Amino acid sequence: MPIHHCLAAQGDDYQIIISHPQALSQCSAFLAGKKIMESMSTAKAMKTAAEDHRYAAIGSREAAEYHSLPILKHDIEDNHDNVTRFLVISLEELIATGENTRTSILLKPKEDKPGLLFYMLAPFAVQNINLAKIESLPSGRKMGEYVFYVEIDGSVQEERVKSALNFLRNSVDVHSLGSYQVKDLKL
Repeated sequence: MPIHHCLAAQGDDYQIIISHPQALSQCSAFLAGKKIMESMSTAKAMKTAAEDHRYAAIGSREAAEYHSLPILKHDIEDNHDNVTRFLVISLEELIATGENTRTSILLKPKEDKPGLLFYMLAPFAVQNINLAKIESLPSGRKMGEYVFYVEIDGSVQEERVKSALNFLRNSVDVHSLGSYQVKDLKL
């Protein structure tokens, strides 16, 4: 979804602009020379500004409206083409199939070895599976040990995906986080 930030406050007499660090960095040109403060979230920043006239908050129009804060400036982000995505999480496993299906997987190598990343990615190439995203994350177990978050185009119900994941299970713990439909919500 497109991300557009606004500046909202009880009035023009604010002294500090507050928001989540990500939103602050996305509005750096607007914020040049202004006093800023970081918040845990843009929603929390809006709540703070609604409770204290000394603060103005950066966040979404919807958050400002929710907190009955007047919007002082619209579209203050540096990049007007910025987007983010949202996932709906369920306690029940739902496995989507068909067009525009994506699967999120967590790969935990059983041991570190030369060529490990190649070994983990090769089965997807062999099965003609597109990798939409790959991210390495510290395992939290020991220094220098990583797990890999991977998003692939396709469903765990597809034979080519099953084949790639089964091959990987020889040396990698594979955890499917679900298959889901990807929706393009251009507004």
